[in-house]
Amino acid sequence: MPKYKTTGCFKFLIFLILAIPVAFLASSYFHGEDPLAYVKDKISEVSSTTESSSSSNTAELNDAEVEINSLRNTIRDLQRENENLSRLLDEKQKEINSLKTGN
Repeated sequence: MPKYKTTGCFKFLIFLILAIPVAFLASSYFHGEDPLAYVKDKISEVSSTTESSSSSNTAELNDAEVEINSLRNTIRDLQRENENLSRLLDEKQKEINSLKTGN
């Protein structure tokens, strides 16, 4: 007695898994096409698309990193300039106050 019984749905699924590729091959041969070449073309097309998208993603990431670093440097430069201008403003304000009190 088997431990597990196969259901009708499972048997139908196995049939479809086997029958669909066979039907595709038979239909392709009937229409005068080479099904194996068609499958190879599709596989190479998918793999080349995947490779090009991954290389473009890498290039985009590198461009984004360069842009981020450039923007960080710009922010640091602007912060330094802001600090220098704040110091200069404080010095000028002290000078103005000393001129007011000196009169």
